[in-house]
Amino acid sequence: MTAVPVRVLALCAAAAACGGENPEEHHDEAPPPSNRIDVPHSVRQNLGIEFATVERRRVAATVRLPGQFELLPAARHEHRAMLPGRIEIEVVLLQRVAAGDLLCTLESPEWRARQRELGDLETQLELDGERLQALEPLLVAHERHEHSLRDAIAVLEKRIGELEVMRRDVGGQAGAIANANVSLAQLQAAAAEAAEQHSQTQTRLVELRAARRAGAERFELALQSAATVAGVSTEELRESWRRVDRISIRAAAPGVVDRIAIAAGGFAEVGDLLLTVTDPKRVRFRAHAPQSDLRRLRAGAGASVRPPQGGEPVRGELQIGIDVDERTRMVELLLDASPAPDWAHPGLAGFLEVVTDSTAEAELAIPRRAVQRDGLDRVFFRRDSKNPDRVVRIEGDFGVDDGEWIVVKSDLADGDEVVVSGAYQLMLASSDSAQKGGHFHPDGSWHADSDH
Repeated sequence: MTAVPVRVLALCAAAAACGGENPEEHHDEAPPPSNRIDVPHSVRQNLGIEFATVERRRVAATVRLPGQFELLPAARHEHRAMLPGRIEIEVVLLQRVAAGDLLCTLESPEWRARQRELGDLETQLELDGERLQALEPLLVAHERHEHSLRDAIAVLEKRIGELEVMRRDVGGQAGAIANANVSLAQLQAAAAEAAEQHSQTQTRLVELRAARRAGAERFELALQSAATVAGVSTEELRESWRRVDRISIRAAAPGVVDRIAIAAGGFAEVGDLLLTVTDPKRVRFRAHAPQSDLRRLRAGAGASVRPPQGGEPVRGELQIGIDVDERTRMVELLLDASPAPDWAHPGLAGFLEVVTDSTAEAELAIPRRAVQRDGLDRVFFRRDSKNPDRVVRIEGDFGVDDGEWIVVKSDLADGDEVVVSGAYQLMLASSDSAQKGGHFHPDGSWHADSDH
């Protein structure tokens, strides 16, 4: 490992040395040059030193494209007035709600009119049902009467036949036959009238049944319409529509109340926006790539977006837009991030990282901002694995970089940490101290040993 000699910097001892030790004695007792720098907790706080863990990445096979998070179209639900009426708001701005939570109520005269319509239809249904119940026994009576008349006609016809036989055999019977024929004619007329009444009763029964079916359909349609307005299921409203005195508007999905468009007690017309509920977890990342990159990109390839300050990245499959913008020659790239982590807010900018070759070897890489140029050298600072309050200055053997990550070919292992914030101050201090030595004060300032 190539390293620039730097004195060991002990914070507390060095601060005491500035107070009154003999400079010559201090110089005589100083340890030999080293590439290690002490950075206790107080120094890390004052210099704003932050660490990042080394990662294995396919830097050469990764495309990084700028973009930002945006809400999915289905993430925002607008709640509007289905009927005109007075509104009472039951939530506050930025309140988190679950699906089904009450948002506001609406008191509307038109709802009363719908209740009256449902009542009229239900009453008509009941009336038609009663009429059907009354007609069915009457139809049975008509059928019995008609059958009895037919039986009587058959008996009388048989009697007339017998009288005709007697007249041929013994003579006479003319008066009996004439009376029988008169009675037969009367029975036939009564049978015809009974058949007509039976037919009319059947027709009326058919009409009542059809009317009842039509009335039931009208009632169901009116009930479904009222259920849509009330925001409940048809079956739920079937048992309660008489008792509902105002419409309850409830959240269609979980989220945050991000807009209240009407004051409490205000009057809304049909279609007026009342409030919106947005689920901030339902987001996607949108980026744009030049058309020249299409040969390297593949729909379904692994992609990710990393948080700006460290944390769990969003991972998923790449989606590629259909069209290339004829003006910019760019194509849209999308990554579904639902459900998104807490850091992925809509509008947050970042970089979409797409792995173009999943078979490429993953190499050890560190953030590009951890590398500082010291003259002709490029250096970074690795946290000492044996002492977390110490860092090691390393002149790195670097490989390819993509502007954000850079491959380091030596002096690193899995799990190592490197300085990202505060690396520049460490570079300045260690560069000057390579020959003259020095230390950090508790306030984070560097003090050369030759200044004592």
